[in-house]
Amino acid sequence: MSLTEEQRATRAAFLEQVEPQIIPVLHAGRMIEVRQPTLGERGWIYEHATELVDGKVKFNFSALQVRAVIACACYPGTTRRVFAEPEAPELLRQLAGGAIDRLAVAALKLLNVDGAGIDRLVGRLLRRGKK
Repeated sequence: MSLTEEQRATRAAFLEQVEPQIIPVLHAGRMIEVRQPTLGERGWIYEHATELVDGKVKFNFSALQVRAVIACACYPGTTRRVFAEPEAPELLRQLAGGAIDRLAVAALKLLNVDGAGIDRLVGRLLRRGKK
């Protein structure tokens, strides 16, 4: 398919990489940056927030929070992640309202998931099923 110059310019504008949003989170005098995920990272987060149990899709909000932290929490000024997937069980054991929870709140904002968005997300995940 042949594109016009205008169509190519429009396509290029939408594919142009922009600086991700970053939310700094300070705890005990230490800073972590919560960076906006890519679409692929967001898909990975959502995938790990659902599981198939007895033929039904089950949504796990805690898994969503922890995977969002793993994917989005970076050392300041870098894209190097603070946490890795094998640490998910340890992160799940952290107290609600603590430092990991604060990171999760910031990460969920950058996933475009808050308030009513959670309800929409859960509905979308449950309708989609897990492949």
